[in-house]
Amino acid sequence: MDENSLKPSRRLRTVLQIEDNSANATLVEQLLERRSDLTLLTAVTGYQGINMACMNQPDVILLDINLPDISGYSALRFLRDNPMTVHIPVIALSSDAFLLHVKAALAAGFFHYITKPYKIDALMRAIDAALESSFQQGNRRQYDRRLLGPKSPRATERRCIDERRSEMGGYQRANGA
Repeated sequence: MDENSLKPSRRLRTVLQIEDNSANATLVEQLLERRSDLTLLTAVTGYQGINMACMNQPDVILLDINLPDISGYSALRFLRDNPMTVHIPVIALSSDAFLLHVKAALAAGFFHYITKPYKIDALMRAIDAALESSFQQGNRRQYDRRLLGPKSPRATERRCIDERRSEMGGYQRANGA
């Protein structure tokens, strides 16, 4: 028996970053590509990110507070209101370091709040803590999936939002609700 066979296998974990600033997105990409246990998905708008979260079920979401289509707070509400994404830890990313805003973001349900420019160690610690939280939720999600049964891509898509606006100026879910 060799030494490697005694170590537990590490499954590939997924991080979804929802970030419209290409420099910030590239920095996170460069940081996470050093980690062989992580894969990174990137969305540049809030709605694209919400759909990617529904379809890909990432372990952690990095969410910019100021996106071009919706605020990070609105995106967080969509994620928390959807049973498919409610369990995913979401880390807020913002250049706003005002303590009152940090506290408000955490009270709104963000797992952690990271300010820009990033302090690399703080960002990586927050990602690791969120991954640990996600791992602890893993057994619960597997149980929930067994109860819900297998989902077709079309059924999953119906539960995710799309970018269509209703005639009233609001956003619709993909199933038209």
